[in-house]
Amino acid sequence: VGGLSNLQELKIIRVPLTGALPTELGNLSNLHTMVLSFLELKSTLPTEYGNLSNLETLDLNINSGLTGTIPTDYGKLVNLKYFDVSTTNLSGTVSTDVCDLKLDFFRADCPNKNPEPNDIICVCCTWCL
Repeated sequence: VGGLSNLQELKIIRVPLTGALPTELGNLSNLHTMVLSFLELKSTLPTEYGNLSNLETLDLNINSGLTGTIPTDYGKLVNLKYFDVSTTNLSGTVSTDVCDLKLDFFRADCPNKNPEPNDIICVCCTWCL
């Protein structure tokens, strides 16, 4: 997939896809939309996705096997407007680099009260679950 340099939109939804998120997707320099939702991925978020300078939509929701934190490299996604990492097992504090993106929509598992260890601490999310 990483060799599809002209690919602008990648949507894989509700498919029994397992394994890790491919780091090679970070080489798709023309990609505007990446939706990988309702999958059975077991992975951390690849830092390489921070290289997707044309990316406007990154939707990784409903992937309970996603763990770790949101990489600070995602703060380089200057064209990103829509970011959804809700219903995952990501945790940690969202970096100021990501918050500085001024996203139109940013949804994550970040309860306002009594956060659990696997919740995201996010001061810039537009919608918390």
